[in-house]
Amino acid sequence: MKRSWTAGLLSLVLLTPGAGSAADRERAFTILQMNDVYDIFPVPSPRGDGTREGGLAYISTLVREARVKGPVLLMHSGDFLSPSLLSMKLKHKGAHMIEAMNALGFDLVTFGNHEFDMGCPVLADRIRESKFDWVSSNVELPPAMGLPPGRVTWTRILTVGGLRVGVFGLTVPQAAVAGCPNGTSITFREPLAAARDAVAALQKDKVDLVVALTHLRIETDQELAAAVPGIDLIVGGHEHEVIVSLVGETLITKAGENATGLGEIGVRAVRSKEGLVAAKSWRRVPVDPARIVPDAALEARLDKYRLELEPFDVVVGQAAVPLDIREETVRDAESNMGDYAADLMRAKLGADVALLNGGSFRDDRVIPAGPLTRADIYTMLPFANEVVSVRVTGAQLREALENGVRMVGQRAGRFPQVSGLRFRFDPKAPRGERVLSVEVGGAPLDPERTYLLATTDFMVRPGNIDGYVLPQEIVGRTIGVAELLEEALQKGPIGAPADGRITLGARPPAPAR
Repeated sequence: MKRSWTAGLLSLVLLTPGAGSAADRERAFTILQMNDVYDIFPVPSPRGDGTREGGLAYISTLVREARVKGPVLLMHSGDFLSPSLLSMKLKHKGAHMIEAMNALGFDLVTFGNHEFDMGCPVLADRIRESKFDWVSSNVELPPAMGLPPGRVTWTRILTVGGLRVGVFGLTVPQAAVAGCPNGTSITFREPLAAARDAVAALQKDKVDLVVALTHLRIETDQELAAAVPGIDLIVGGHEHEVIVSLVGETLITKAGENATGLGEIGVRAVRSKEGLVAAKSWRRVPVDPARIVPDAALEARLDKYRLELEPFDVVVGQAAVPLDIREETVRDAESNMGDYAADLMRAKLGADVALLNGGSFRDDRVIPAGPLTRADIYTMLPFANEVVSVRVTGAQLREALENGVRMVGQRAGRFPQVSGLRFRFDPKAPRGERVLSVEVGGAPLDPERTYLLATTDFMVRPGNIDGYVLPQEIVGRTIGVAELLEEALQKGPIGAPADGRITLGARPPAPAR
């Protein structure tokens, strides 16, 4: 079937239909998209001005208004079960998100990498509780999970606005998730190979449009659009910023994290002698609680969770300086909060050095100087990973740092926040050669020497999504990073700026011959 696409990023591009009745020939619908939503209530604005954004009761109002205007397909591109204060510290394990998403009336979701944080049995429970369906072409769930028939499918075809819309899902691959019944595991196919099979199957079923619902890095989404013909829309997630990209005829969109905006993809199609001629558009509607009336019924339903969070509003310490936990900092550069947390880890276990992945930090804002609440701490550091120590050689430590800077510029969670060492790297150098120098305790790193490294049990886990390969023999173990921070705040405020332990540099030119 021939398609002619035009993309208007702010307003719908209308096409002039051919001869015949426009009412008979024209079809239109809207895709509403969300991705990477960790909190059901409004979150502090990254601007640090005291305002809040997002909130599912406010999203519900926008969704209801869109449904009044015409056919809507509401989809989520993954990452909602974890992490959050309600999921991790208060042990709801994502059940609160499923309750809210059921009330919103989602049509389809796909898996984000954080859907697997709490293991196979928890994921199975959340899928059973869902009133919406899950679609994934590369996440392979073992039959032993005992899920309701048809609740998770590798593709879905829906009729929306008079069009047959074929949807498939893709998730960033990771290590197998063990712990399923009968000793089985959740495994992952390579995304592009899975996409080719899914698109071929949907085209065989003669769908009008093909939509990929993905939780992949934007570079992989763009590679997918270029390598697999026939994908009309990629409704994406995984990155937390707003992204719009056009690759050939494929529009790729991501709406940003924590429901701070609702993505709207408009599709209008006209059938002609040549086939289906369609227009698509995209815009993001900011979710501003000061300007939107919340859905009262959903707000009342979620109020029980608000009451659970109230005890976390207690002040536990002070920040003497602003704490920078923005993604652009902790995932690409040295952060003063990263320094402080890594210092706590190293001191607690008496280690030579410490390394913490930037993805451990959430909240994506600058926390202003002043009082810090328990909610600030456990929202900033929501994961329940324990701090552990392992013995590494200098060569292994250098390789860990190389892995940490491997994706600089892409805001990957693997970027290392460190203690007890200083290193210099060149982000423009070839991968594997970016770390130019490393000092431990003021002396050059010795590749043969053994060092005691403080890190988290996530970082030593085989196949972790951030790509670290560290020894698995744990020497010491203590509480989590958030608990360490709460413990330290009882002794005094956080007051240290970043001290230059991570610096950018360039490799000197080769000497002339």
